[in-house]
Amino acid sequence: MSKYLLTYIFIITTLYPIHLISAQTDTVYYDVDNKKISNNKVNQIYRYEVINKIDGIGLTKVRKFNKKGILISDVHYSSYTKTKKIRQGNSKEFYSSGKIKVSSEYNENELNGKTISYFKNGNIRAEYWFDNGKVDKEKSRCFDEEGKLIPYIHYQILPVFPGGQEALKNYLQKLKYPEAAQKKKIEGRVIVRFVVKRDGAIDDIKVVHSIDPFLDQEAMHLVKSMPKWTPGSQFGLPVNVLYTLPINFKL
Repeated sequence: MSKYLLTYIFIITTLYPIHLISAQTDTVYYDVDNKKISNNKVNQIYRYEVINKIDGIGLTKVRKFNKKGILISDVHYSSYTKTKKIRQGNSKEFYSSGKIKVSSEYNENELNGKTISYFKNGNIRAEYWFDNGKVDKEKSRCFDEEGKLIPYIHYQILPVFPGGQEALKNYLQKLKYPEAAQKKKIEGRVIVRFVVKRDGAIDDIKVVHSIDPFLDQEAMHLVKSMPKWTPGSQFGLPVNVLYTLPINFKL
């Protein structure tokens, strides 16, 4: 055994005594609707996650696989709970072929360092440099599929309601105040979360902050009735984007 390996082992055991460290591995299975299911429902398994938690130092490694057992992503967290997930260190995403798609470095949930995006053929699509969440355009580079340098492409663009933010504000004014809520003089802010899909359609609508069932229902209806948005993009490609929207009800 080399002196370097011995030094590494000594440092680890000195910083984190062996009796304080224990590894816990859990496997969680999901169906096509992203609902947790038991592992005995083999025909319903759409994907699964292998979660490795190292107690005592708060590190968690989460690997996601498709139903064929092909690795989809490999992400490291400094905190991984139901209410708090903080990415720390390297995160990777993979194509269904198993080839690397994106490799990123995080510091306390902020992109920090180099993020590399790859084409399916293995060539680099883009190299983006980040400093605590802010992209450095001067250091970043983009390429075509043959590896030739091309003009800069924005790392990420958020989805946009038709006509922009002002048009969205005007649209939200169309809400119909439920009579039952008016009689009870109920007002407040309902927060709705939804996905703007790659084609701009709205999907997976959920109320994440409720005020009253009648107000919640009207907020959901308002979002469901929205026209298609201009979709968001990452690396110049359309992507699904999770969007949070506050809707105010005031008498």
